[in-house]
Amino acid sequence: MARAAHWNPLIEKFQAKLSKWKSSTLSFGGRLTLCKAVLGSLGSFYFSLFKAPSKVIKTLEKIRMRFFWGGDMEKRKITWIAWDKISTSKDRGGLGIGSLKAQNIAMLGKWWWRFKANPNITWAVVIKSIYGDDGGFSRPSVTRRKSGCWGVIANLPKYLEKDNISFASHFKLVSNVNAPGSIKWNWDLEPSSIYSVSSLRNYIDMAILPCSVEKWQWNPLIPGKLNILAWRIIHGRLPTMVNLSKIGVTTSTLCKICGEAPETENHLFTQCRITKDLWQRLSGWWWLLDPNVRTIGDLLNCKNLLQGHRRLSNIHEGIMLVFLWVVWSYRNLKAHASGVKSISVLAYEVQSFSLFWFNARNRKAAALRWNDWCCDPVLECYSRV
Repeated sequence: MARAAHWNPLIEKFQAKLSKWKSSTLSFGGRLTLCKAVLGSLGSFYFSLFKAPSKVIKTLEKIRMRFFWGGDMEKRKITWIAWDKISTSKDRGGLGIGSLKAQNIAMLGKWWWRFKANPNITWAVVIKSIYGDDGGFSRPSVTRRKSGCWGVIANLPKYLEKDNISFASHFKLVSNVNAPGSIKWNWDLEPSSIYSVSSLRNYIDMAILPCSVEKWQWNPLIPGKLNILAWRIIHGRLPTMVNLSKIGVTTSTLCKICGEAPETENHLFTQCRITKDLWQRLSGWWWLLDPNVRTIGDLLNCKNLLQGHRRLSNIHEGIMLVFLWVVWSYRNLKAHASGVKSISVLAYEVQSFSLFWFNARNRKAAALRWNDWCCDPVLECYSRV
């Protein structure tokens, strides 16, 4: 398994999954879920036994990256943000997909824990009879020459040293309080002191993946596609006319909605004439919104205006995110289908979509009612807690 050619069955399995999915019919939230839940687990059997060559890891990550952006191995779409930034955790500015390299190493690391924590089980006794009482961990170079599979597992600290990551030092011998006079192994990266794949995977990802200054705190009341939209806006990586002109896709930079100024994120969501009218309409309905928003930063930080009421602040921010999504959808409608909608229709979409999503994702509280939501939404939110 040290040869990349022997990993072709796994690569073909990834490609077979993608052939059944139509990325063009899925939102970014749907693609993100599939990248994490399905494409992130297809290789679990292989990763738990063998260390994948770097070439294989790059190929699999490329498959995931192209699918996330709406393409496949044959058709490539524009990659607006580096995959490493997307893979990093949400609290460090990414989308929390995680790297396959870290997953592979973390799953192999579990064999160290199994060997140390259960030294008398049959397979551990066999390993000891071949490589010594410590399983060859103290002589990894000798162990690797004897066996490719266990030799790679014994060499995990050496592989991680290349990225300045410690591994063996996190296994600690401590006194066993349940059996006085005896000792046991602890894993110090986990509060429970028991080894977990996720603890080592997160530890490795923090070391090899970048930390972004631009961060977005996920709002649980609205779909993932809206959170991803806000995340892309923070990074300035929406396919606006100005951004498309920078990479040579188009020569025109005028706003697709009003046609009066260059289309940047800031203009599209805060300065466009149509957008301003829509925001004023929404500010009159949800009177906690600031009607004098001037920059995209003011929009994205609107949640900070409300303190002491978590649910109300999430709803407040959620309405802003629905507003961004409705504006972006209308922009794409005008750009690709020449469609036209009135301000009242756009405002109705913000009201109806937000109510539907809030009720679907906030089942612990009483459902918001449509008539009251349209008349006095702030009072309705307070009364239905």
